[in-house]
Amino acid sequence: MSATILFLPLKAFYFDKIRAGRKPEEFRLASDYWRKRLVGRHYDFVLLTRGYPRADDFARQQLLPWRGYVLRTITHSHFGPAAVSVFAIDVSGERLPDCAIAALRSPSAGAQSAPACQR
Repeated sequence: MSATILFLPLKAFYFDKIRAGRKPEEFRLASDYWRKRLVGRHYDFVLLTRGYPRADDFARQQLLPWRGYVLRTITHSHFGPAAVSVFAIDVSGERLPDCAIAALRSPSAGAQSAPACQR
Protein backbone atom coordinates (compact mmCIF):
# COMPACT_ATOMS: atom_id res chain seq x y z
CA MET A 1 0.00 0.00 0.00
CA SER A 2 1.34 3.44 -0.88
CA ALA A 3 1.52 6.34 1.53
CA THR A 4 -1.17 9.01 1.43
CA ILE A 5 0.16 12.57 1.26
CA LEU A 6 -1.61 15.86 1.82
CA PHE A 7 0.08 18.41 -0.45
CA LEU A 8 -0.06 22.00 0.83
CA PRO A 9 1.50 24.66 -1.39
CA LEU A 10 2.34 27.75 0.68
CA LYS A 11 3.41 31.33 0.17
CA ALA A 12 7.11 31.80 0.98
CA PHE A 13 6.36 33.83 4.14
CA TYR A 14 4.31 31.01 5.73
CA PHE A 15 6.60 28.22 4.50
CA ASP A 16 9.62 29.95 6.04
CA LYS A 17 7.84 30.50 9.38
CA ILE A 18 6.89 26.81 9.57
CA ARG A 19 10.41 25.70 8.67
CA ALA A 20 11.82 27.96 11.40
CA GLY A 21 9.40 26.44 13.94
CA ARG A 22 7.47 29.68 14.50
CA LYS A 23 4.15 28.53 12.96
CA PRO A 24 2.75 25.23 14.32
CA GLU A 25 -0.49 25.25 12.31
CA GLU A 26 -1.39 25.92 8.70
CA PHE A 27 -4.88 27.28 8.12
CA ARG A 28 -7.30 26.35 5.38
CA LEU A 29 -10.76 27.89 5.16
CA ALA A 30 -13.48 25.49 6.33
CA SER A 31 -15.03 25.32 2.86
CA ASP A 32 -16.57 22.38 1.01
CA TYR A 33 -13.31 22.07 -0.94
CA TRP A 34 -11.21 21.49 2.19
CA ARG A 35 -13.93 19.56 4.02
CA LYS A 36 -13.83 16.92 1.24
CA ARG A 37 -10.05 16.66 1.59
CA LEU A 38 -9.83 16.54 5.38
CA VAL A 39 -12.97 15.34 7.16
CA GLY A 40 -13.00 11.57 7.60
CA ARG A 41 -9.66 11.20 5.79
CA HIS A 42 -6.32 9.99 7.09
CA TYR A 43 -2.96 10.90 5.66
CA ASP A 44 0.45 9.45 6.40
CA PHE A 45 2.33 12.66 5.63
CA VAL A 46 1.93 16.37 4.95
CA LEU A 47 4.16 17.73 2.18
CA LEU A 48 4.56 21.50 2.45
CA THR A 49 5.93 23.27 -0.60
CA ARG A 50 7.16 26.80 -1.08
CA GLY A 51 5.07 27.58 -4.12
CA TYR A 52 5.16 24.85 -6.75
CA PRO A 53 8.75 23.53 -6.90
CA ARG A 54 10.17 20.78 -9.06
CA ALA A 55 9.96 17.38 -7.38
CA ASP A 56 13.74 17.36 -6.81
CA ASP A 57 13.93 20.89 -5.33
CA PHE A 58 14.14 19.81 -1.69
CA ALA A 59 15.02 23.29 -0.41
CA ARG A 60 11.43 24.31 -1.20
CA GLN A 61 9.76 21.23 0.35
CA GLN A 62 9.34 19.80 3.82
CA LEU A 63 7.77 16.50 4.73
CA LEU A 64 6.09 16.05 8.09
CA PRO A 65 4.14 13.21 9.67
CA TRP A 66 0.37 13.71 9.59
CA ARG A 67 -0.77 14.93 13.01
CA GLY A 68 -4.35 15.86 12.14
CA TYR A 69 -6.27 19.10 12.38
CA VAL A 70 -8.74 20.94 14.57
CA LEU A 71 -11.51 23.36 13.65
CA ARG A 72 -10.87 26.89 14.90
CA THR A 73 -12.49 30.28 14.54
CA ILE A 74 -9.85 32.91 13.83
CA THR A 75 -9.45 36.45 12.59
CA HIS A 76 -6.56 36.73 10.13
CA SER A 77 -5.72 39.31 7.50
CA HIS A 78 -5.36 36.57 4.88
CA PHE A 79 -9.08 35.78 5.22
CA GLY A 80 -10.34 39.35 5.63
CA PRO A 81 -11.51 41.35 8.66
CA ALA A 82 -14.28 39.01 9.86
CA ALA A 83 -13.79 35.91 12.01
CA VAL A 84 -13.84 32.70 9.95
CA SER A 85 -13.90 28.98 10.63
CA VAL A 86 -10.71 27.21 9.52
CA PHE A 87 -9.08 23.83 9.56
CA ALA A 88 -5.91 24.29 11.63
CA ILE A 89 -3.61 21.59 10.25
CA ASP A 90 -0.86 20.57 12.68
CA VAL A 91 2.52 21.17 11.01
CA SER A 92 4.61 20.99 14.16
CA GLY A 93 7.09 18.26 14.81
CA GLU A 94 10.28 17.03 13.27
CA ARG A 95 10.80 17.42 9.57
CA LEU A 96 11.58 14.17 7.76
CA PRO A 97 14.78 13.93 5.66
CA ASP A 98 14.86 14.95 2.00
CA CYS A 99 15.45 11.36 0.91
CA ALA A 100 12.00 10.51 2.32
CA ILE A 101 10.50 13.12 -0.02
CA ALA A 102 12.36 11.56 -2.94
CA ALA A 103 11.14 8.09 -1.97
CA LEU A 104 7.51 9.21 -1.74
CA ARG A 105 7.43 11.36 -4.86
CA SER A 106 9.34 8.88 -7.02
CA PRO A 107 9.10 5.34 -5.61
CA SER A 108 11.63 3.93 -8.10
CA ALA A 109 14.22 6.57 -7.12
CA GLY A 110 13.34 6.14 -3.45
CA ALA A 111 14.16 2.45 -3.52
CA GLN A 112 17.67 3.30 -4.70
CA SER A 113 18.19 6.03 -2.08
CA ALA A 114 16.54 4.18 0.84
CA PRO A 115 19.84 3.07 2.46
CA ALA A 116 21.04 6.70 2.46
CA CYS A 117 17.84 7.67 4.25
CA GLN A 118 18.57 5.54 7.33
CA ARG A 119 19.25 7.55 10.47
